Amino acid sequence: MERENGSRASRREAVDRSGDPDEELTPVEQARVLGIGADAIRRYRKHPPAGWPSPVRVETLPAGGVREFRTRRQLWEYADSDPASRAGKAGRKPAAGPDPRIALAREALSDGRGAGTAAAYLAERHGGGLSTWKRIVTAARK
Repeated sequence: MERENGSRASRREAVDRSGDPDEELTPVEQARVLGIGADAIRRYRKHPPAGWPSPVRVETLPAGGVREFRTRRQLWEYADSDPASRAGKAGRKPAAGPDPRIALAREALSDGRGAGTAAAYLAERHGGGLSTWKRIVTAARK
């Protein structure tokens, strides 16, 4: 518990609390206020984390893209929100329970296949990338 509170405090310390609370900020400025990379703000457009505020204004760019503006106040409230109520990274929900693919990997390993062969077999049979199945087979071996 102490560790969780410590990480919450460090996250709050990284937030820039200066400036006009109602100033509308570009994504790059939003990243600076939160102390994170600008690429994270861009990813939030497609995969917003829980509690991520809606933009106060959206500007269409000449190239056809959009720029979303949020206020400092919104960002401060987001930074102060309870991290336990948030989903996983970039708004993805955490997995519920064990990965069922690990059981498939254990079965493939019990058939006498080596790790590389089992991963290739599983990727071919069940779809998905070979590197994904290699990670799953590694987890199944542990």
